[in-house]
Amino acid sequence: MYSSLDDEEYNMVWDMIEDKYQFSPSIYPEKWPGIKEPAPSVTFSWKDVDGFYEQTEVLDNILIPAFITLSAKNKINYILDWQHTCYKLTGINLKESYPLGVFPDGDYHIWLSTDLSCGTFGHPWEESICIIGKELIDLVEAKLNDVLGNPIRKNN
Repeated sequence: MYSSLDDEEYNMVWDMIEDKYQFSPSIYPEKWPGIKEPAPSVTFSWKDVDGFYEQTEVLDNILIPAFITLSAKNKINYILDWQHTCYKLTGINLKESYPLGVFPDGDYHIWLSTDLSCGTFGHPWEESICIIGKELIDLVEAKLNDVLGNPIRKNN
């Protein structure tokens, strides 16, 4: 279940992301990865995976079940789409569809816990996804490695 963030919460969350991760959106490679990737984090790219754009739901199929199993501390509470409507979650389940997938389809897609210490940062132009937080990394790293190959960065 989810609801749209009101203007006040929208601005608060994006301000927190800018402060914590030094969010700096850009289409230029010399300015990537777009955030200061924290430790622990691991970043994968689909840039060299043949046919990946026809199977982007694989990210949802790996990550959403992992989001469900996260501890209360790391529970995903925000689904963010840069410069678009963003959402607050009250729970995640496999039966519900969500307004945004994990795959960044033209803008940054970010799924984060309330304290921003756990989640994902999808970069549309770098064609990458950064997995943030040890608990989430432990749940998904091997599966993403199987699908996307070796990470392009760890604890950047």
